[in-house]
Amino acid sequence: HILPVNRALYPHRVRVMSDKIQAKIEKSWDRLDSVISRKYSASYMSNTKWVKLFKAACPFYPEIQKMDYKLVYSDGIKSTGIEEYEEHIDDKWFIEPAIYKEIEWIEFPFEGNTKLVEFSEVLSRIGQFKMHNTSTGLRIIGYEKI
Repeated sequence: HILPVNRALYPHRVRVMSDKIQAKIEKSWDRLDSVISRKYSASYMSNTKWVKLFKAACPFYPEIQKMDYKLVYSDGIKSTGIEEYEEHIDDKWFIEPAIYKEIEWIEFPFEGNTKLVEFSEVLSRIGQFKMHNTSTGLRIIGYEKI
């Protein structure tokens, strides 16, 4: 069990812990950048664009409720719900991925999402998104091998 450190009594310990945590975070970012540069030759999204996309989906709730996503370092495909309220979406909306930079693609399945045509029209108006229909849904691409 770790007890909180009193910053006034032990400022050096707090700074050292923060430095260690910061170094670990930077190492994780470096690993992620390495995976991305090895696997992909094109990047289409930024945090700002992901936030814009997810906020654009909010008015379509509950007609659009679900999306699937694939992360850059995994072959697995996961699913999550769509947020109903725009104010809940920011740079850290997802639990996993922890950051949007980790998203290879997201897909809004045709099944159960009844307003995908209207949603794709909105996306076309608000920004440039690399998207296409697959056999299962509307896919927005974050990274791609060209």
